[in-house]
Amino acid sequence: MLSESEQFSSTDLLSASERKTADAQGMSLGKLIATRRKEKKLSQRALAKKLGLSHGAVAQWELDETRPDATRFPIVCMLLDIDVARDLSASDQPQAQFVSEPQE
Repeated sequence: MLSESEQFSSTDLLSASERKTADAQGMSLGKLIATRRKEKKLSQRALAKKLGLSHGAVAQWELDETRPDATRFPIVCMLLDIDVARDLSASDQPQAQFVSEPQE
């Protein structure tokens, strides 16, 4: 039997990257954006400025009212160290959008 000082929780044994992944699982996209933005010590205004948006757009993402559009999503992920495959559930991942050729 381990003494109290020798006992670890399962997350104590994980690397910082693995802890981020464990923490991110089950988090909505908005919550994940807010969490990572705060970890990076960025305000909503500062993140919005980097993306050429209003801070209201970032606020709406964080409240899960809207999501980043397909052109900005990869940039948001890069700025906030979000790995789509690792950190987001299938329901939070952006859906591919295909544009069909116009019919003549």
